[in-house]
Amino acid sequence: MTRNHFLIAIVALLPLCAWGAAPAQAPQAGKPSDERAMVIAAIDRYVAAIAAKCAAATPVQAPPVEKPSGEEALVLAAMDRYVAAISAKDIQTMAAMQTPEGMTYRAQEGEGNVWQVIARPNSAWVDRSRVDVHTHRERYWSPTVLIRGAIAVVWAPYEYWVDDKTSHCGMDEFDFVKVSDGWRVSNSTWTIEPNSCPKLRPADPSMLRPAG
Repeated sequence: MTRNHFLIAIVALLPLCAWGAAPAQAPQAGKPSDERAMVIAAIDRYVAAIAAKCAAATPVQAPPVEKPSGEEALVLAAMDRYVAAISAKDIQTMAAMQTPEGMTYRAQEGEGNVWQVIARPNSAWVDRSRVDVHTHRERYWSPTVLIRGAIAVVWAPYEYWVDDKTSHCGMDEFDFVKVSDGWRVSNSTWTIEPNSCPKLRPADPSMLRPAG
């Protein structure tokens, strides 16, 4: 084996640490010459050194879990205020925090997995005729927030109480748009699933939002 052959063999071994293993050596035909035996011994020592280096290498660390961004906190704060206004039947705050052109879609689960979807404009929910004598309370938890520029989406399970008794649970999907004075609800969609509360409720009540 010439010096050029030896250099080619060394270059071929450079990626070993990336792959984590050395290639199998081809069986030798016949008794090697003294020069060839010296080259093979050198290659064996090089492979052993590379393997030791790979074994001692520090493992790649997973990237840290990102904390909620400041903008995400602002979106959730807007969601909290809006849900609190729903619970308080504060239609003035609701009207101020939503776009009048927006729409809502309520999907109610029926028998045989048949869903009834009812659409209403945002303005329907701030009509004073909707205010009744019952107490209402909504809370959500474990929100997923997606933000891109001036639009945001919040997806979260929720529970709804009427007169301090559970009415139903379901999934909320609120769309937000960012305007000059902050985030506003543009559209919203939710499911009404009276039998899903045991599956959806959080194990830790402190996860409920808004607090209180």
